[in-house]
Amino acid sequence: MVKAIDLDKEHSEPFFVTLPRLDARYHGTGELFASVLIGKILGGAEFEDAVDSASRFVRDTVDMSTEYPTPIREGVALEAALGNLIK
Repeated sequence: MVKAIDLDKEHSEPFFVTLPRLDARYHGTGELFASVLIGKILGGAEFEDAVDSASRFVRDTVDMSTEYPTPIREGVALEAALGNLIK
């Protein structure tokens, strides 16, 4: 679960993104989350929607990556998941 993220505590309510936990760990998922988050915000998305999208994309990418024989230290199978980012 992603904990509450709140940039402006005086003017917004905390929120949560709850997703099922996966039994997998990959390098680079924090950078992937940050990249999707910033991309969504720069594309005009509201902060909460951007966090939700980034969280779901990273989780789905990790889930998809477990199907590939790529070593964990090489990160997620990003190329296979990129099409999901524009849906």
